Amino acid sequence: MLDLEVNENMEFDDRAFESDLESLLQQAPDDADRDLAAKHAPVIYFDEREPFLPLTVGYMIFRKDGGSPSFPREIRLAEPGVPAASLAIEYAIWWDWDIGHLYELEHAWIFLDAGGNVVRVDASWHGSYHSAVRGGFSLTRDGRVALFAQPGKHALAFRPEEFARIRPYGDMECEERAGAGGVWETPLFKGRLPKHPLSDTLVHGYLEEMRFEPTWRFTKEFRITRDILVPWPLLEKWIPHRVELWIDRLEAETPPDKRRTLRIAHRGASDWATENTMQAFEEAAHEHADMVELDVHLTRDGVPVVIHDFSLKRLTGAEKEVSDVTLQEIRQLKVMGSEPIPTLQDVFEWARANMMGVYVELKGKGTDAAVAELVESNGMERYVIVGSFDEGLVKEFKHRMPEVYTSILFHEVDVDPLDMASKAEADFVHPCWENEGPRPDLLLSQEWVERVHTSGLGVIAWHEERPEVIRGLYNLGVDGICSNRPDLLYEVR
Repeated sequence: MLDLEVNENMEFDDRAFESDLESLLQQAPDDADRDLAAKHAPVIYFDEREPFLPLTVGYMIFRKDGGSPSFPREIRLAEPGVPAASLAIEYAIWWDWDIGHLYELEHAWIFLDAGGNVVRVDASWHGSYHSAVRGGFSLTRDGRVALFAQPGKHALAFRPEEFARIRPYGDMECEERAGAGGVWETPLFKGRLPKHPLSDTLVHGYLEEMRFEPTWRFTKEFRITRDILVPWPLLEKWIPHRVELWIDRLEAETPPDKRRTLRIAHRGASDWATENTMQAFEEAAHEHADMVELDVHLTRDGVPVVIHDFSLKRLTGAEKEVSDVTLQEIRQLKVMGSEPIPTLQDVFEWARANMMGVYVELKGKGTDAAVAELVESNGMERYVIVGSFDEGLVKEFKHRMPEVYTSILFHEVDVDPLDMASKAEADFVHPCWENEGPRPDLLLSQEWVERVHTSGLGVIAWHEERPEVIRGLYNLGVDGICSNRPDLLYEVR
C-alpha cells in the first residue's frame, strides 16, 4: 500500500466507506426478482494474487427484448441458432478498482428457458461481449455458471484458456502500466465523475503501489450472494458518489511530494538516441517512461509526420520545409543519416503495442484536424495529451475532441496560467522554463501548483535533466515532467 500519512481522518474514512456501501445495500428490495437474480448468479474465479474483488452487483430482469441500461447492447431472448430464452438476468458487477483505473463495471447475462435452465451466457470482454451456449461454459457443483476474471482487469471468460492470447498485455497492465488509466470515464458516466488531471495522478499513484505479478491460476472463488445484489438504478445513482469518496480520500492522504508524476520522454529518450525517432521511443519505453513527447508537422499531402523543426535541414540536410515535400519524399530521407522520419500513425501503432502514452505537440496549420482524425481512428483518446504553444490550435483540437486532454505550452514566467488555459480551453498548463537559470523549479511555488489543481487543471513541467531540479518538481507535486533522460525521472524518484 501507499506510504500514506496517518491522520485522524483515516478511521473516519474507513467508516465512511463502509457506511456508504451499507446504505446502498439496505435500499435493495426484498422481492422475487432479487431472489431470482441470487438463484442464478454466476460464480467468478480470480487469480490467486488478485487484489480486487467485487463489492456489489446491480441486476435487471429482461422478460422481453430491450436495451441494457448499463451496457451498450440490446438484449434479445431469441437469437438464430440458439435455444430461445424466456428471460435474461443482467448482472452489472462493481469493483472499486481495476488495476488500470478507478472503478470497474463488468457484465454477465444469464439466459434461462421456461424451465429455469441456462441456455446461453454472455460476458463482457474489454468493452464488448462474447457468448456461449451449453458446452461452451462450465457449471459449478451446485449448478451455477462459472466465469473467470482476467487478473487485475476483470474481463470475463468462460474458460481460463481464453486469456492466453492477451496474457502479455495482461501482465504489462498489472505491473509496469498499473494505474495508467486514472479515473475511468465511460459514456454512461460522462460528466458525472471527478475526472481531471489531479484525480488521474492520485489514482495512478495508488494503483502503482497495488501492482502485482499474476499467476494465471484461478483459485480464488467469489460468489455473488443475495445480500450484495441491488437493482441497477440504485447502483447507477450510487456510483458517482463512490468515486468522489475515493478521490477525496486519496487527495487528503497523499501529499504533493508522494504523488505519482508522469514520466514523459521528451522527443523520446533523446539524450540516448536521435530525437523523434522510433529508436528514441523504444529507448524511452525501456527506461520506464509513461509517455513519449513528440512534434508533428504535415507533409505537402497532409500526412502528420514526427519531426521538431519546420525545416528538414538540421536533421536530414535537405534544404526544404516539411510542408514542401510529400510522404513518399519524406520516406526517402534519413535523420542523421540513419533513422527514418516516422509518421504519427507509425508511433500510434507502436504505442498501442507497448501500452505507452503519447504527448503530441501540434506544430502548424491543419495539424489539429489531422491529429484528431488519427487519434480517433486508432482509439487513442484515453492515451494521448495534445498540446501546442499555439492557443488557437489547442482550442480547435479541443472542440474536435473534447474528451481528449490538451495542454497549453508557454515560455513566459510572469503570466497567469489559468488565464492561458482558459483561453485555450486546455486541461494542462505546461511552462517551458528549462532555460530560466540553474533552478527553474524555484520559479514555481506550492501555491502556484495548488491554484492550478484547484481549478481542475494539471501541470506538466519542461524537459529537465538536472537531478536536483527534477527532485524539486517532484516535491511540488506536478502531474508530469518531460526529460531527454527518462531514466533520471525514474531513478530520482
